Amino acid sequence: MESTASTSLRSLHDRVNSLRAAGNLDEALNAVTELVDQAKQDLDTTNLGTVDFLAIALETRGDVNLEIGNYSASCKDYEEAIEKLQNRIECFPQIGRLHATIGSAYDALGFEEKAVTHWNKATDYFERCNPPMLLDVAAMANNLGFTAKAEGDLENAEAYFFKALQICNAQLGQEHEQTATISSNLAALYQTAGYYEKSREMHMMALETRRKLLGEDHPDTAQSHNNLALLSSTL
Repeated sequence: MESTASTSLRSLHDRVNSLRAAGNLDEALNAVTELVDQAKQDLDTTNLGTVDFLAIALETRGDVNLEIGNYSASCKDYEEAIEKLQNRIECFPQIGRLHATIGSAYDALGFEEKAVTHWNKATDYFERCNPPMLLDVAAMANNLGFTAKAEGDLENAEAYFFKALQICNAQLGQEHEQTATISSNLAALYQTAGYYEKSREMHMMALETRRKLLGEDHPDTAQSHNNLALLSSTL
């Protein structure tokens, strides 16, 4: 049976999530700060349950700060959560998720080098999970592909996008929306690099999948048609 303090903390955590869902982010931030403060007061480093709950509270406050746009504050919360988890093997999924979100926060701030560092760390943790969290690895590869493309490093961008595509094909199959998205990203890269036949092949794969899954009138399907039209205009 949970202690009264533990029950109170979980009740407060539920309230924070309700406030977030309702869009009351300022109230949510106040509530989650109270949650973090209480979790710190109840922290017993010999009781991993209290450590894990503090890490969850810090991550939740980081998420609220991220939603508000307080990116620097969110990074501090996420990094403190990582520190509390002390690289425990059973926490690798959460640590990977924290690094991934820190990367997104730094990306929003325009600190691409820091973003890449944390996305690479996230990839490492996701790959070391048992079993590996392959779809999360694919998401990180996709992020890294966009960053490499923006920096003009088309060779590494191709490698990242292709890694993401291979994983999505293996885990989800070709006829999946996420696979179609990665195919479209790779097609855009090939178009930028001047590999027009490869670009057309990838755009067609994305289009066919979107037709089957979403229908001809869906905005993503329309975007695929538009991508092919733009490609044709360059030939």
